[in-house]
Amino acid sequence: MNTKIELGARTKFDIDEILYFQADINYTIIHYANGRKQIISYTLKKIEKHLLQHTNFIRISRRYLINETQSKILKHGKFETKDGLILEASRRKKLLLLPGI
Repeated sequence: MNTKIELGARTKFDIDEILYFQADINYTIIHYANGRKQIISYTLKKIEKHLLQHTNFIRISRRYLINETQSKILKHGKFETKDGLILEASRRKKLLLLPGI
C-alpha cells in the first residue's frame, strides 16, 4: 500500500517507507526504512498536521514523530525502529501514550 503525501510542489514522499521524522529547528529529517535520509524545509508540526488522517504516526516528543508500523514499543516509553535505533518518549508523552507507566 503506497500512500504518497505531498507538501508543496517539490516535496513528496511515501509514508509507508518512513521510519520516523526528526525535528531540526525549522527543518525536518526524514529517515527511511532503506537507510536513506532526506532533509526538508518544513517543521515537524506542519508535517504532523498533514499526517492527521494517517493514524500510524505518533508524536513521542518534540523531536520525533514515528511510524508505529515501523517500530515496536519497549519498556518505559522507549520505541525501537526497524533499523535498531532506540527512541525515548518525553515524560508528558509517556503519560499520554502509555498510561500504565
